[in-house]
Amino acid sequence: MYPDTPTRPTVFPADPPPSLTDPRVIADHDWAAFSAVTMMVNHWDRTGRSSGRRRLYWFITAEQAPDVHSLAERCQRQLSRPELDHTAADGLHITISRVSAASEDMLATVAAAARARCAELDPFILQVLPLAGSRGAVRFSLAPWGPLLQLHSTLTDVGTAAGVATAKPTSGFRPHLGIAYCNRPVPAEPIQRAITDLRRLEPAELPVSGVKLVELRREDHRYRWTTLEEIRLGGVSDGARDKR
Repeated sequence: MYPDTPTRPTVFPADPPPSLTDPRVIADHDWAAFSAVTMMVNHWDRTGRSSGRRRLYWFITAEQAPDVHSLAERCQRQLSRPELDHTAADGLHITISRVSAASEDMLATVAAAARARCAELDPFILQVLPLAGSRGAVRFSLAPWGPLLQLHSTLTDVGTAAGVATAKPTSGFRPHLGIAYCNRPVPAEPIQRAITDLRRLEPAELPVSGVKLVELRREDHRYRWTTLEEIRLGGVSDGARDKR
């Protein structure tokens, strides 16, 4: 979520999968990358956390996806380990991109442009695939990537036009949905082994009908956020604000 330390590349896996549509290829690619990790790191021990800095993100959330909640909870029950901080059901999210700090006027411009552009994008359904992980988290792979890459590119273009930068180009976007964060450096092999059986579970579906601009904060070892704008795909924003 936040920038990695200079000793760690910020994109994981380093390369995208050879297919952006085939669920099996995407899942196998993510698993191969995670299987090559030898040490997990503390997800919470990251740079770029000055206390007065706003952290703004585009998120897809999972409130309307009970099957995803059930799948995550089932996996979390089997991953009850002291080195893993589980993500609560109301904290499940897909990070699309981080947005640089901006004035309220700039954010209003970004939201209005995003509303217009996203009205041209169709809602879509993601498969929440078998578990894998990264250096600091346990997470589900997602398929297909195409609609997510299109959404990332659209929001990047909107921000660029308004003078509001995003953290990574679309070429560096690696879609995933995290269910647990590592809270200390530990060998990866025991976590990889614990995940193996869970990878046999059937995937869940996540309907995506919109994206949220949120202000993110960390409370202990949990992410919470306030929704600033909710943008509907193929429609208009209702302007709702909520808190997580």
